[in-house]
Amino acid sequence: MKKTPVKSMNDIIKQAKDRGPKRCVVAGAYKESEVLSAIKAREMKIIKPIFVGDPELKSKFPEISQDEVIGESSPEEAARKAVQLCREGRGDILLKGSLSTSDFLKPVLSDEYGLKNAPLLSHIVVLDIPNLNRLLAITDGGMCIAPSIGEKMAILQNGVNFMHSLGIDKPNVGILSAIELVNPKIENTIDAAIIEKAVKRGQVSGCVVDGPLAFDLMVSEHACKVKGIESPVCGIVDLILVPDITTGNSVAKALMYLGGAKAAGMILGTKKPVVMLSRADKPEIKLNSIALGVVLSSQE
Repeated sequence: MKKTPVKSMNDIIKQAKDRGPKRCVVAGAYKESEVLSAIKAREMKIIKPIFVGDPELKSKFPEISQDEVIGESSPEEAARKAVQLCREGRGDILLKGSLSTSDFLKPVLSDEYGLKNAPLLSHIVVLDIPNLNRLLAITDGGMCIAPSIGEKMAILQNGVNFMHSLGIDKPNVGILSAIELVNPKIENTIDAAIIEKAVKRGQVSGCVVDGPLAFDLMVSEHACKVKGIESPVCGIVDLILVPDITTGNSVAKALMYLGGAKAAGMILGTKKPVVMLSRADKPEIKLNSIALGVVLSSQE
């Protein structure tokens, strides 16, 4: 049966409520921020949390039952236990708590008990932007620092698979640069042209791709007409492939902090949905990301 495309953050929350609750393992439950977000998601009946972390959590949060807590003072061991719970089928979603990124990802990437399920793990952020009639996804602004062409193709395939899971059967993909022409002085324009050709040859499947494209051409059909750009994705891009982590991180945060976008973020390429958030993320973003994990988990 054809899935109904997800078009807004409200759609994600609604689907999470319809499909939950799912078992969410919080790796490194030591601080208030991740604990309160998980409690809120539990109150919405989208998850059943398992807190791996502070052994005294129950005394600090009376609303938590003792059987929801697995005490572990060591951050490294908390991460390992949390990942193992998901690997063994006792957790449906993994949520990063107050752990360093390296401590969190080490067990995720473990060959023995990790969750890696693709050649490369990557990060994606989904944005619900005011006055845009669709979700806009950006990858990768959270994991891959300066990806090679091969890595960009792996990031793209992860992103396309993710868009399929949201009911977008053939997402429109734009490969971001400062300009829309190939310029040997701007290396990412050459990468974009190579990737576009590779997609046409079937090396990445399930999408329509064009690039290089400047940002305005991805979201504004008017800009496409003014510049005289003819492209199947012009003005209607669903997924943006960025040249590096700085670009992806900056564009996403600019849209969030200055453009009023609602956001949710995920790691892609894992056997179970993995939610890795920034310490500065607002409670709303954490809740949205948990809900997105529930939606993805229900499709396994």
